[in-house]
Amino acid sequence: MTTTQFDALAKVINVDDLMSRCMGNLDFVERILTIFQSRCEADVVELEEAIQCADLPRVQRIAHRLKGACANAGATNLSQRANELWSAANKEFTDLLAARFVQFRQEWNDCTAILTNDASQSSLPAMAATP
Repeated sequence: MTTTQFDALAKVINVDDLMSRCMGNLDFVERILTIFQSRCEADVVELEEAIQCADLPRVQRIAHRLKGACANAGATNLSQRANELWSAANKEFTDLLAARFVQFRQEWNDCTAILTNDASQSSLPAMAATP
């Protein structure tokens, strides 16, 4: 991972926290982020489906799982957004779920665009290409 990629990643991931969790091992950080992205992408799709079906218990389960996964990967803002989804489902605020999900999905897209180095998916400024 280049310095430019690390700088871009810092916009969506608490890099210092993640590096600390991974004892400074950059290869381990990269593996964690790859697992984080692949596992959570399926959860994000499932969460959207559960919201569309107004399946609140399922929304709660998935949002809770995402909240923890995001926190473990250092994606603090995403974790907070997932917590907001969990809370809205827990309180049966179905009218808030769609709007909260739009926010979560946009931040998730920003995060995955940086992780995959695909700026076309992100609302964040594009990072410089690496040689």
